[in-house]
Amino acid sequence: CIIYLAKFDTRNVLLVWGYGWRGTYAGSLFLEDPSNWEAYRNAHLLLLRWKDTNRDGFVQLEEVTVEQCA
Repeated sequence: CIIYLAKFDTRNVLLVWGYGWRGTYAGSLFLEDPSNWEAYRNAHLLLLRWKDTNRDGFVQLEEVTVEQCA
């Protein structure tokens, strides 16, 4: 999943773009947690990975990791 946050003129732009619905859902779950906003407050671009570690087919926040940030 790619999460992009930027300013365009006077507007804030937030893009959450996942590979399929699970990727988008993983990004949304990640953004739901306020501690992630604090941890990456200076980043404007995040690349997330979801790995279904318990093989249940459902996205859980514990399975989402940050691969890159900028």
